[in-house]
Amino acid sequence: FSQCSFHANQLLDVTMKDVVFEHCTFSELFFIETDLQDVSFRNCKVAKGVFMQGQGCNTHFTESELEKVIFVDRVLDECDFQATKLTNVAFMGDISMRGCNFEQATLDTVSYKGINLRGSNFQQTTMANVLFADADLESSNLSYTSYVRGQFGGARLFNAKLNGANLMESCFDQANIQRADFSNANLYFSSFIDSTVGNTNFFGANLDNSMFEGWQPE
Repeated sequence: FSQCSFHANQLLDVTMKDVVFEHCTFSELFFIETDLQDVSFRNCKVAKGVFMQGQGCNTHFTESELEKVIFVDRVLDECDFQATKLTNVAFMGDISMRGCNFEQATLDTVSYKGINLRGSNFQQTTMANVLFADADLESSNLSYTSYVRGQFGGARLFNAKLNGANLMESCFDQANIQRADFSNANLYFSSFIDSTVGNTNFFGANLDNSMFEGWQPE
């Protein structure tokens, strides 16, 4: 499908495999209990969409724009959002997003609250108003990310890479930052209240005016 327009479409209990949408526009789109296998949305625009239940592993949204889109109770492991712009997007319910790629993406008002993002890549991503509270980011890569006032409260950042990231005024309260790499990161005025630490690397980091209270060793 190339340069197509889709408006108010609903797909229910459909399986797609090896399908490519390129330079397409979608509005008021509903994918319900739909399985997407190696489906690509390349340079597409999706506005007001719902992806509910079903499988979506290895789906590609490369260099696309997603606005006011909700993903609910889906398996989205190893999906590719590289260089994609996400605005007012929420990942909710029982969702697995292990090994997803968000490298060089732009995220504005996105919720990953409580989501499994183990091993995902957010390298060089620009973020604003993104919620990672209680998310599992074990072994994820957030190096050189720009995320001022980051919201990581209660998140699991075990063995995560945050080196060189701009994370000033961020909240890591009650987060697990064991073996996390914050080397050369900007953590000015950040909060680490009741966080769990151990073999955490802060080499060269800017920690001016940051708050450390109630740290718990591993």
